[in-house]
Amino acid sequence: MFSCKTYIHIVLKGVPCFEERVVSVQASTFEEAIKMAEDEGQIYADSIGGRFLNFVQCYEAKEWSYQKKVSEIYSLIRESKLGDDEYIDKFEDTGRERCAEVE
Repeated sequence: MFSCKTYIHIVLKGVPCFEERVVSVQASTFEEAIKMAEDEGQIYADSIGGRFLNFVQCYEAKEWSYQKKVSEIYSLIRESKLGDDEYIDKFEDTGRERCAEVE
């Protein structure tokens, strides 16, 4: 079981915003979890008229159990006029994180 954070750019009532979501993902590997979170993130973004930012952070959570393969655990929407890459760089990928990269 993995917890994956995804990012969506959306305009709400004319205001550019970024939504940060955490979903639980039932997968065997980090690579599989990231792919599933990317797929779900794209579907979700399309469903709300947003744009998926193709940036996923995953954490293995071995003790969680959920009924569905992907469940939303957390969501935050932040107003911002930053571009997609600028937003990720400012709030999530500053270069000072201690995490592994998966390709």
